[in-house]
Formats: sequence, C-alpha cells, structure tokens
Amino acid sequence: MASGNGSGPSVNPWLVNESEETRGLSFGEIKHQQQQIIEVLYSHVSFSLAQDAGLDALAAVISRQKQMGQEIGNELDEQNDAIKHLIGIPVSQASVLLSGSWL
Repeated sequence: MASGNGSGPSVNPWLVNESEETRGLSFGEIKHQQQQIIEVLYSHVSFSLAQDAGLDALAAVISRQKQMGQEIGNELDEQNDAIKHLIGIPVSQASVLLSGSWL
C-alpha cells in the first residue's frame, strides 16, 4: 500500500506509538497480557467492594452502639432525676415510695 502522495510504503499508524511492553509481542501475547491486567483489576475491584460492604456493616454496628449509648444516657438522666426527687422528700415518705405500698 502506498502513502497518500505515492512516494513509498505507508506506515501503519497504529504501530507508531507502540509501548515497550508490547513491542515484539504477537497478538495472542498482547491479548494474554491484557487479560492478566483485567484479572488483577477485577480482583482489586472485588476486594474494594467487599471492603465497602464490611465498612457498611461496621458503620451500622457503630450507629446502633451510639443509639444504645444515648438510650442509656437518657435512662441515667431519668434515674438521677428520680433520686434528686427522693432526696428532697422526708425519709418517711421515701420509704413508702420505695416499698411500693402506695400503689
């Protein structure tokens, strides 16, 4: 095949910028090399997805622990308020309240 002006053989434009890694390799060898690269990339993506799922599960556990901590804090506040109320009443009334005989 001749070049556009007819003065010599044409150069394949696809081979002009061939990398050192693929220079001299056959089509089959290049294809094999690309498949290996794809497999490595796929394994990294799979690992990243598994890692994301693990982080999502961890975030859910931490969120639940935060909620439980807030509920415990609210319960302590209520108990502290009850204790403060009991401290402010006479002992005779407190013993009646604590015994449950007022029910």
